[in-house]
Amino acid sequence: MGIAYREQSGEIVLEVCPHCGAQRHLYMKPSDGGPYICHRCGVKGNLYKLQQFLGTHASPAKKQRTQEPSRIAAIYDYKDETGELVFQVVRYEPKAFRQRRPDGRGGWLWNVKDVRQVPYNIAEILKADTVYIVEGEKDVESMRALGLTATCNAGGAGKWRAQFSEYFKGRHCIILPDNDERGREHAADVAAKLQEAAVSVKIVRLPDLPVKADVSDWIAAGGTADELVRLCDEKAALLPAETLRDRAGDQTQACAGSGEEIARAGFTEKPQHLPGLLSPVAAFGLDLLPETLRGYVIDVAERMQVPYDFIAVPVMISLGAAIGRRLGIYPQKNGEWLVVPNLWGGIVAEPSMMKTPVFSEVLKFLYQLEKDARAQKPAFETEMQAYQAQLQALKKKLKKAAECEDEDELEEIKEKLVALKEPEWPHRYVVNDTTVEKLGELLKRNPAGLMLYRDELTGFLSSMGKPGREGDRQFYLEAWNGNGLPYVSERISRGTIQIDAPCVSLLGGIQPGPLRKYINQAITNGLDADGFAQRLQLLVYPDIDRRWQNIDRKPDYRVREKLSSVFQVLAAMPAGEKVPGIHFDKAAQERFNAWLQKLENELRSGEHPAYFVAHMAKYRSLMPSLALICHCVDRAQAGSLTESRVSVASVERAAAWCDYIKAQALRIYGSAAPRPEVEAAHALSRRIKRGQIKNCMRVRDIERAQWSKLNRAEDINGGLKLLQEYGWVIIEKIKPGAEGGRPSELIWLHPDFS
Repeated sequence: MGIAYREQSGEIVLEVCPHCGAQRHLYMKPSDGGPYICHRCGVKGNLYKLQQFLGTHASPAKKQRTQEPSRIAAIYDYKDETGELVFQVVRYEPKAFRQRRPDGRGGWLWNVKDVRQVPYNIAEILKADTVYIVEGEKDVESMRALGLTATCNAGGAGKWRAQFSEYFKGRHCIILPDNDERGREHAADVAAKLQEAAVSVKIVRLPDLPVKADVSDWIAAGGTADELVRLCDEKAALLPAETLRDRAGDQTQACAGSGEEIARAGFTEKPQHLPGLLSPVAAFGLDLLPETLRGYVIDVAERMQVPYDFIAVPVMISLGAAIGRRLGIYPQKNGEWLVVPNLWGGIVAEPSMMKTPVFSEVLKFLYQLEKDARAQKPAFETEMQAYQAQLQALKKKLKKAAECEDEDELEEIKEKLVALKEPEWPHRYVVNDTTVEKLGELLKRNPAGLMLYRDELTGFLSSMGKPGREGDRQFYLEAWNGNGLPYVSERISRGTIQIDAPCVSLLGGIQPGPLRKYINQAITNGLDADGFAQRLQLLVYPDIDRRWQNIDRKPDYRVREKLSSVFQVLAAMPAGEKVPGIHFDKAAQERFNAWLQKLENELRSGEHPAYFVAHMAKYRSLMPSLALICHCVDRAQAGSLTESRVSVASVERAAAWCDYIKAQALRIYGSAAPRPEVEAAHALSRRIKRGQIKNCMRVRDIERAQWSKLNRAEDINGGLKLLQEYGWVIIEKIKPGAEGGRPSELIWLHPDFS
């Protein structure tokens, strides 16, 4: 979002004050955080507060050369029945809208809090027989220019209020929607709310209207009042407010003779496709990645014909594993909170969607590091054999000296045992199928941490519930942190193994079916509701392009080598008991603080269920981890990483990652617990196609049938409402007759299904 401004005497002057709308009264200094003051309304602040107010991270530090200065293009008065001004809608160019109300002193308050909402152009509505309902004030004025009475609500699509119905009693209402999905949804919402008040309601879609165009565009293209009236006259009205039962007096009679009438009057278009059970996710944006990674991700994704997410996520997890406990980040300027970039995640996809080839490709970098480590210790096997032989020989001598009670010999052997050093093991980075006990040994030898890779996570997740493996789960929960308390494993066979801070990253694939079952247990307080699922922060479930191309070309070795050198630099950092940590620079620290403030407020808002709050709470460490990884990739060749500071660019990229991951998480959790109304709508659609739901069937009969996914009244009603919105059914409310009884609802099917 751009902010138009000009420079004047070394200061920045905003073309329009966003607080009061005054032109060229807000002055800002270009340094020291951008302090500003509006000399009209007196509001003071700084660049950060301005960004929060505008809901954007745009900065006026660059001129918006391609954008004309903001100016007021039109002012629309919303008046009540007596002609008194209630509030105004102000339209700016470039296109933007704000609302204001009189302050009683000749000025304006730029909000309409607690102000009575009224439809636009009330004076003409109250005099008219027929009223056209459009989506914006500009459209109303275009209709008035044709001599037609029109209205709209403030705020655009989705803001029509039920209380507006009183102004349309006894009138014919014609709704002209914008040609987009929001416009159609708005038209359906307005029609439903006017049904009880208006004499008739029509939804008329203008012919040959481009996508996102409106009635003003239609008029500008040559549309006339006569042509519009003709189009509307040809359109059948929706069901009138009085029901068929009111006219026929008997439900059976109404059903017998009016199905064709309802189908003709109520259904004007083909039924639309229902929304999917999976919530939508955006395609992966390459701007989430440091530039060094982009070429590699593009090359592999194109050759394998997979989404960018398939490559980017395993690469980021692998980079986090390469860094491990070699480097951490302090998210707070003065605190001791240290985050290790240890990540868990993977890919959700159906079988045969290239998960395994993707993992094989990306893991080449870590496996090459292991190969290089072994090459640096060519005599390791021989040294280890010699060490074990000496150890066994000394143990035998120790036992013999103890039996002979030879104190001098015992002391000498003890000194030799203490002096005997185990050869340093070559560094390991990846493990596959291992027990917790063996993993403890490996972590002891690799204090920077290890990655656990499982081609199919299903087996790993289910193994932790097996007898004798009850403690595995707790171990991995502690190893996720990467910088937690020491872990001590005490076993008779292996003795005592103490790990200063277990650090295990996790990567793998899983199919949607097993994932749904696992997530469902985790969110319904089953045995798996211990936060394990919420730690899978980089688990992604992207859309698959169903169009396949045969791309047969050699890999881009240049981008592969470039990324390989990054892994080598990261792995070359020393690892010890203490994790070295770096900080954000000043701008990055401010950006992180603002991001954290927003996250904490969202966690406390009550907006999300408890299981999703637990998931998002892990973003406290995810965001700085991703920022550190991006920073390390950008600066891998620029000198000592331990003496650097994380830039605001890396923080912005990490924040964008969190937005991307949040949408993926909503899909994953939603796949286990889809929205009830969507699931019910799909269940109802299947029954309709099978002929089990017929015209004139009562909603109550569906409740009594107790079909799968359709055994709760609220789910059924939500599903039917969705089907009605998408043009599959019309629900007719039948009032009780003179003899009393309870009201009922009848289902009328689109003619395609009846």
